[in-house]
Amino acid sequence: MNEELPYRLLKPHARLLFTEHDKSADDIALQLEIDEAVVRQWAVADGWEAIKTSLAISRKNQLAILYDQLSKISSKLKTQDEPNSKDTELYSKYAASIRSLEFEPNIASIIEVFEMFAHWLRKKDLVLTKKLILHLDAFVKDKLAS
Repeated sequence: MNEELPYRLLKPHARLLFTEHDKSADDIALQLEIDEAVVRQWAVADGWEAIKTSLAISRKNQLAILYDQLSKISSKLKTQDEPNSKDTELYSKYAASIRSLEFEPNIASIIEVFEMFAHWLRKKDLVLTKKLILHLDAFVKDKLAS
């Protein structure tokens, strides 16, 4: 068993490696010196695949893509003497999607903020951070269930 991390912190660390660093259960088990079956059980029980997918389509990534597409359509519309309805409709849809994403946090956004906060807090109070991570993990699981 990994001597550097207490057992209760292995699971949150394994989740981070799985969801954000795209590590396999095999790699995590080797790195943390725990049984691979335990890692797989945690991943299934806590929906780590869903979290990983949510992070891949995070709000930040979606907004970057939408802004890029909006910019391309905007440039195209500016060069046309008479904009066609397809382009103006696409422009409106992209703008609406952007507005929606800017105001509705998804699970990936929540996780992003939690991780930034935990990283910041770790420098100030490691003991509190360890306790907080357990509650943040429960909050994310609750959000995924609803």
